[in-house]
Amino acid sequence: MPKPNDGPFSVMIREMLTLVDVAGLFVDPVFYGMSGPRGNGKIVVVIPGLFGSDLYLQPLHKWLRCAGYTPVESSLNFNAGCLQRLSGQVLDQISSHMNGDSSSIALIGHSRGGALAWALASHFQARVSHLVMLGSPVASIMASVESGKPVTTPHLGQTSRALMRFSSLVRHALDPDCDYPRCGCAFVSDVTRPLSPATSILSIYGRDDLIVAKEAQITEGETLEVNASHVGLVYSPEVYRAIGKFLSCTGATENGRKAGMTDLREDPGL
Repeated sequence: MPKPNDGPFSVMIREMLTLVDVAGLFVDPVFYGMSGPRGNGKIVVVIPGLFGSDLYLQPLHKWLRCAGYTPVESSLNFNAGCLQRLSGQVLDQISSHMNGDSSSIALIGHSRGGALAWALASHFQARVSHLVMLGSPVASIMASVESGKPVTTPHLGQTSRALMRFSSLVRHALDPDCDYPRCGCAFVSDVTRPLSPATSILSIYGRDDLIVAKEAQITEGETLEVNASHVGLVYSPEVYRAIGKFLSCTGATENGRKAGMTDLREDPGL
């Protein structure tokens, strides 16, 4: 069901409070790599959400670098339009950074970027050791692909419906030949294909997210709910700690995708 205060004004007010999240992040030791496990230089590709670019993700990039990882920008200047075109652009960016290296990589996607991250993880299969999705409506996108039509179910709030309509208008303007979700392109195939058992999955959602409804959230792998809004997820120290702990795990096992993840909710730092 929609949240009771999911209108545009309520969403705008809540997302403006993201400035508080940013201020809290900048004074938290985790942001400077002073707490939590250290990385091993693994490449971590970070993908922005709807209408976003790599610019607003720079704090996440800085933290990944401080924590011992190698962050890679998506190269997307505007995440809108044909998902196959965008997926191909990020794929080319990853390939150029890998330069023939066969090491595993990690993917982090915010909002719509989580769907792109899932499709790329499906494409690379076992090459992706960790997949993190922040406030991503992956379940809705999968349902849309499987039904062959946009999701119009009642659980979507008015702000979410408005964003979907605007996204569709922008897609028709930027990519008039795109017939998603009936096109049968590589993205459509990838986003509905199961991931490799070797890929660990973490989905993080905000309790104050007025944009992505519960019904739109993916449930495969490990899920975590934190005190954050939709955009605030990108700047939450709690999210950074969870990602740091998740990336430090070696990967999924035959016993499921939750190996090493059961400690997330028990960590006193979260």
